[in-house]
Order: sequence, then structure tokens, then C-alpha cells
Amino acid sequence: MINWTYIFLLSLIAIGGFTASVYESFALKKMLPIGTYFSRNGLINIIGGFVAVLSLITSVFLNPWWTIFIIFFIAWIFSPILIKTFKSFSQLLSVILMLIGTILIIIQILSE
Repeated sequence: MINWTYIFLLSLIAIGGFTASVYESFALKKMLPIGTYFSRNGLINIIGGFVAVLSLITSVFLNPWWTIFIIFFIAWIFSPILIKTFKSFSQLLSVILMLIGTILIIIQILSE
């Protein structure tokens, strides 16, 4: 059975992670400022990619295996939209999405 709350929360985490990991490539094309931690091989850049992949792997354990594709598709669509909408503020927003999503998913798992 699919738990849509998990899919929503894991999608938030994946969107934040994908945004953090691909922000530099979008910023170079659009001439946006790039923070120190978001530059090539920056700390948040690496952590964002790791967190995005970890959220995809976690979906396999909380829902049916094929929900990994739903979460990946949602993150793949909304991460560029987030960057184009919020421009340089998307750097901060990606970190916030990863943190809040992780806290909420832990609370959700512990409450069951």
C-alpha cells in the first residue's frame, strides 16, 4: 500500500537535494551568484546529491519499489522550476527543504 505522506516528504527532500547539486550548472548559464558551498565540489553540492539519492533509496523501504520513479520524476521536474523561480535564493531554500523534510520524515516514521 502506498503512503502518500512518505512520497510527499521524500519528494521534498529529493527536490532540495537535486536543487543543491545542480544549482551551479543552472547558475553559470543564467549568470546567477554561486555561494561558496554550492561551487564545484562544494560541501552542500556533495551533501545535496547524497541526500537526494538517499531519499530515493529510502522510498523503496517505505513504499513499493516503483515509487522511486515517482519521487525521481517529481524532483527532476520541480528542481529546475525552483531554481528559475527563486534564483539565488534557491540555494538557501534547497538546504531548508532538505532539513525540514528530513525532520518531518523522522517524526512521521517514529509516530507510527
